[in-house]
Amino acid sequence: MRIGLYYGMDLGTGSSGEQMYAEIADQVKHADRDGIDTVWIAETHFAEGSCPSPQILIPALGSMTTSIRIGPLKILSLDHQPVRIAEDFAQIDIELNGRLNFGVWEGNDAEAFRAHNQNMDDRWDRFREELDFIQVAWSNDSFAYQGEYVTFPGNAGLLAQGTKRKWERAPFNPPYKPQWEWGDWVPPYLAVTPKPVQTPHPPVYVYGWRDQSIDFAAAHGNSMIFSHLESLPRIREKVARYTNVLEAAGRASSEVDVALVRDIWVHEDADVARTQAKPVLEAAYQQANKDGSLAEAEGRDFYSDELSYEKLATDRFLIGEPKVVVDQIKMLQAETGINHLICRIPFPGVTHTQVNEFIDCFERYVHPMLMV
Repeated sequence: MRIGLYYGMDLGTGSSGEQMYAEIADQVKHADRDGIDTVWIAETHFAEGSCPSPQILIPALGSMTTSIRIGPLKILSLDHQPVRIAEDFAQIDIELNGRLNFGVWEGNDAEAFRAHNQNMDDRWDRFREELDFIQVAWSNDSFAYQGEYVTFPGNAGLLAQGTKRKWERAPFNPPYKPQWEWGDWVPPYLAVTPKPVQTPHPPVYVYGWRDQSIDFAAAHGNSMIFSHLESLPRIREKVARYTNVLEAAGRASSEVDVALVRDIWVHEDADVARTQAKPVLEAAYQQANKDGSLAEAEGRDFYSDELSYEKLATDRFLIGEPKVVVDQIKMLQAETGINHLICRIPFPGVTHTQVNEFIDCFERYVHPMLMV
């Protein structure tokens, strides 16, 4: 069972600025030292505590760590240039010496799409094409790509009529002429450089809860990250769907990670764990209900009396003393088949010291019991 930490970067009022990033850096160094496997940073916009550019934060964290794998949990389509995303994260994989995980999402923040002047109705088609382009760019030399949303290079000619592919490799027309002899000529085929360290490219994780996201990830051999907002019965159904589509595509489960984000909080004293986590999580789920994320993830509306800590804890939270949390995680793994558990750090209201204490407690008492 791989264990990760997730920074949702929706930390709330008063949480932005130099201190926030310094605390995250210290916690990630702590996690790397203790043996946590992965850390994930969400791309968020227009709120205090947000991280609009994980590609800036991730290399900084990488320079402070030695073994933990780091990546964005959900890079959004928005107005990103996919060429730049391919370039940025290939360079990041080099700087991390092959420790990059690449998490992507189609997005559901209507305000972010409006602010970036993007049509949210196009998000799914744009997401698929941009991800396809990025993977092509990482794993091929000179090529041309023409789609509905992506054309590369800008002067790429039309692909052969009737072809079903959106891209093609450059044919070799001798004699070979090195780039410094091109002069003013702009080739219709071009390579995106640098290339990532990992071949054919860094592992791709699709985040989401919609059936089309699950089917897409499985059919393309991408790993899947399921949301913390979903109840246990929903997770069981969706992991089963992912596994079935994966098998139908002729792919083995050993090729992928089946990851799940969960609200987890461990303390040697169970009462302290609940006291620290309860107000944080109740506030977070009330906000998720208000902005519609909870209803979208779960496929139904929620009444106010369903948002108490006690109701939500029955099939969403893993909180308490180490032995209890070990049993909860082992049951979760047995019922769903996940092999990668990502702990969402509860914010705001939980102090920097308490987060480091949680990391220590989890790695001392919980993680070792998940390896047997």
